[in-house]
Amino acid sequence: MPTLDPIGRVANPEEELDFEPVTIPIVAYTKDKKEVVKEVRFRGVMPTGAALEVLRSITVNRRGEQTVPPAVVMAYLDAAVLPEDVESFREFISDSAIYIEQTTLFECYVQLTEWYSERPTRRQSGSRGSPAPTRRTSQAAARSRASTTSKRSTSGKR
Repeated sequence: MPTLDPIGRVANPEEELDFEPVTIPIVAYTKDKKEVVKEVRFRGVMPTGAALEVLRSITVNRRGEQTVPPAVVMAYLDAAVLPEDVESFREFISDSAIYIEQTTLFECYVQLTEWYSERPTRRQSGSRGSPAPTRRTSQAAARSRASTTSKRSTSGKR
C-alpha cells in the first residue's frame, strides 16, 4: 500500500510554533446590577477533537444559516479553556449569584473560532525571501483547509 509524505511537519517546532493562550474577559452582573468581569484564559490552539465535534454537529436552519447546538458550544468552550482554569470557569458560569447574558457564551464561542481560524500557529520568519521550512503535499489540502473557515455574526451561529 502506498504511503504519502507526512503533512504538517514543522522543521523547528520549538522556535516556529506559537501556542500562546488568549484571554477573553467575560462580563456578568450581580442581582444589584454590579458588573463582574472574569478573565478566562483559553488554549492557544483548539483541540482537534472539539473542533471536529462542532463540524459534525452543524445544521442548517430554515433560513439557510448554519447553526451549532448550545450543548456543543459549551463542550467547545470547556475544551478550549486552559486546563488549570476549567474549574474556575465552570464555577463562574454556574454561580447563581450572577447573571450572564445568554448570548455572551455564544459570542465567546464565535470570538474563539474566529481567532483560532485567523491566527497563525507558525511564527513569522524574520526574512520574507526565505523559503518555508515545510511544504504542502497538495494544493487540494490547502484549498480544503481554507474553505472550512468562515465568519458569522455573534448570535451563536456558525
